[in-house]
Amino acid sequence: MFANSSPAAPTAEFSSSIHEVSRQTGLTMRAIRHYEMVGLISCERGPKNARFLTPATKARLAKIVALKNLGLRISEIAILIAEAPDAERKLRKRLEVLAGNLETQRAALRDYLARLDRP
Repeated sequence: MFANSSPAAPTAEFSSSIHEVSRQTGLTMRAIRHYEMVGLISCERGPKNARFLTPATKARLAKIVALKNLGLRISEIAILIAEAPDAERKLRKRLEVLAGNLETQRAALRDYLARLDRP
């Protein structure tokens, strides 16, 4: 089942341990385990039930992090990933909403600063 007989060998030739992925991405191991628990990613299991992430899983995790950084909730990310063919349209719509919200906040801040500058 494992690529070699080493006790810590991942199940795929280029898999990385959850610890390595945590270090590479800056995500906590708890966050990675949470993404697995809610079904956003799946980890391979090695000896002693250690988690390993394949390159495909790491790529998926990078997409999840990018979407999270755009302000999407986990539930929204799950829908986008599940509906991959329709995901781009939905993501564009969500990003347009976020951009509109930012523009509204920017205008409100400009107005507030202008009022502060008045005597």
